[in-house]
Amino acid sequence: MKDFYWMHKPMMAADSGLEGGAGSGDGQDPKPKDQEGTDPKPDPPADPKPNEPVSQVEELPKTKEELEKYLQRESDKRVSGALKTAQEKWAKEYEQKLETEKKEAERLAKMTAAEKEKAIFEKQKGDLAKKEQEIALKEMKFEAVKILSDKKLPVSFVDMLATNDADKTKENIDNFEKAFKAALSQAVDERIKASSTAPKTGSTVDLSKELETLRAKASRTGKMEDRVAYAKMKQKIEQAKINEK
Repeated sequence: MKDFYWMHKPMMAADSGLEGGAGSGDGQDPKPKDQEGTDPKPDPPADPKPNEPVSQVEELPKTKEELEKYLQRESDKRVSGALKTAQEKWAKEYEQKLETEKKEAERLAKMTAAEKEKAIFEKQKGDLAKKEQEIALKEMKFEAVKILSDKKLPVSFVDMLATNDADKTKENIDNFEKAFKAALSQAVDERIKASSTAPKTGSTVDLSKELETLRAKASRTGKMEDRVAYAKMKQKIEQAKINEK
């Protein structure tokens, strides 16, 4: 019995080796595994392309409350943007001011006492002249507003017309008045032409009613365009009466 066991032991070892290699012809596992013995992880999803459309978009407001909140958010964004721009502008101006003062201090440091005194005097003189020009311009704007109001002209053009010089400001206002009246007269002519037909016999009665309406409006508002419209209609009625004769 003992001899039989030792005779078959090598064969059993060979059979054991065959069983361990079964399953693949080359002795390799058909499915590769990582170092821990698990299946490899799948590849991560590819990044979206630059022009690939976004799958999710912000939902539009569906209720009044949502709309108000949305508008408030947009308003806050604009205010924040404007504030940021203003702060950046102030910071830049402040830095420029500091740089100018630094350069001025360095320039003065290289001067003698007499040169430094003269430079300071010239700077103060220039600052004073600039301040006087600013004050003069404000005063001329105030006077220009009064003149434009008296002439029934729009005061919104005061910044374009007012200068430091009184004569130049008056000249600008006079030229503006001529151009404004010419443009206004043309506009009134086109409005009257579009709103009424050519005068015929017996039509002066209707025109007289329209004239009275224009007169009342011009008296009530005092606006130049209403007064020009009244004058144009009055001239038109007089021409109609001449044509009827």
